[in-house]
Amino acid sequence: MLAAALLLAPSAWFACRWREMPHLGSYHDDAVYWISAQSLAEGHGYRLPHLPENPAQTKYPPLYPALLATVWRMAGTLPRSHSAMALQWAFVPLYLGLVRLWFRRCRFGALPAYGLTLLVALGPLTTVFAVSPMSELPCSVLLLAAMLLLESERELTVQRGLLAGVVAAAAFLVRTNAIVLAVSVPFLLLRQRSYRAAAAFLAPLLAAIAGWQIWSRAHAFPAKDDILAYYTAYIGFYVKTFSWPDLPQRAWINTSAAIEALARLVLFNSGDELWLRPLAWLITVTAIAGVVGLYRGSLRHFACFALLFTVVLVLWQYPPDTRFVYPLLPLFVAGLATKIRDVGTLGVRTWKTSSGANRGASVFVLLLIFGLAGGSVYTLARGTFVMLPEYFADRQTQFDQMMPAYRWIAANTPPRARFASYDDTLLYLHSKRQGYTVPILPSLVYGQDPDAVRSYVARLPALWREKEVTHVLVTAYDFRRDLHQPALGALLALTQDHSQLRRIYADPIAQVYEFSASSSSDR
Repeated sequence: MLAAALLLAPSAWFACRWREMPHLGSYHDDAVYWISAQSLAEGHGYRLPHLPENPAQTKYPPLYPALLATVWRMAGTLPRSHSAMALQWAFVPLYLGLVRLWFRRCRFGALPAYGLTLLVALGPLTTVFAVSPMSELPCSVLLLAAMLLLESERELTVQRGLLAGVVAAAAFLVRTNAIVLAVSVPFLLLRQRSYRAAAAFLAPLLAAIAGWQIWSRAHAFPAKDDILAYYTAYIGFYVKTFSWPDLPQRAWINTSAAIEALARLVLFNSGDELWLRPLAWLITVTAIAGVVGLYRGSLRHFACFALLFTVVLVLWQYPPDTRFVYPLLPLFVAGLATKIRDVGTLGVRTWKTSSGANRGASVFVLLLIFGLAGGSVYTLARGTFVMLPEYFADRQTQFDQMMPAYRWIAANTPPRARFASYDDTLLYLHSKRQGYTVPILPSLVYGQDPDAVRSYVARLPALWREKEVTHVLVTAYDFRRDLHQPALGALLALTQDHSQLRRIYADPIAQVYEFSASSSSDR
């Protein structure tokens, strides 16, 4: 029980300390989940009510928001953030329990398996996902459960294949990228001539995929602009923003980003120091070598899933960060630990049986291993116990500083006003005003050209007129997630055009402008 408490203590403390969720909206997607669940809980259907068009939510599968909505309805008079926090944190013991079972399945002893599980529990991303309404943790729970059902020394029975398929279907209905299981698992089962087990696995998963696609198509909103395409369809927005000439650059940047993100899961660092890139490549290549060893040792389903999952990330429209590769964390840690164990065993044997240069080399390798292990524990602990409290305190400060503007908007603007706002979801949650975010296109993220960013922001009034925007909210926190300095500077420059924007509210953090639907050139 003491060992379990040690695993759960960090995330439990954060869940209790930040149960009011001042960090809601940090990832933007978390606020979208929240709004969609709120719409369900209040009986308005699975929709995006923060958009003036109020379209159906056809981008994110419904299982996780439906679970959030159910908990809200059952919570009675309790604050909804408290009940949602309790639900989110409840996935932590499930996840860590499955992680330990996975390490045992990878043939680690009881104590090493616990140590590796502690490493996962100490990870700052584990704590962040334990206290934020995001789908990463519930999807990881379901993914691990499916892997443990599939990765067995015994032959996969039809019954176990069916159960694994049901779990995989739930994972897909929580997070779309679990659809990779529909390819990776049947591929391996068919190679093993387990035809009935493959059919049993595919039946519930394909039913879930088909059901979600049919519902999405039946409720699809005709998204003609980038904003609505972004909010309502993965594929639609991907097609609108895809470019064949840019694909090689995108694939290379995404590959590099995925390799670094995986390494940052075990050697936590939020900076961009030059020394980190070669070290990240070394760590990830070492982990991949270990995963290859696990694959050869018959643990193949997770490895095959990870390969196809990574291919999707490489082709995706934004560079993957640690959040996107988080579902691969247990496999990555198992592969890294497996390879380090093999190299360490060889190093100890060489030190015992050799002399001279070979013995010196073995000492050097062993020191590297101890340095990596110590650095991993230190950076993860520092991230959780030093950096995360600072991060959440910063989000609390932002929440407190933004509330006066939200309250003023709620009291002094028409209920039917349409806003342009970077954090459009938070604007809706705190003032019930609908509006649109400032869309950041993939070409701007990959290009990293400040002039292109400024030129794009300068053209936003044309989009606002098309969307019949009446007000614009500008804050010091805009674009914190991407392109912060050039985009915010361009937006502030745009507010100097008094022919289109008339300031009606200002405080040290936020300004509200009334937007003229026709520019001076139109008059």
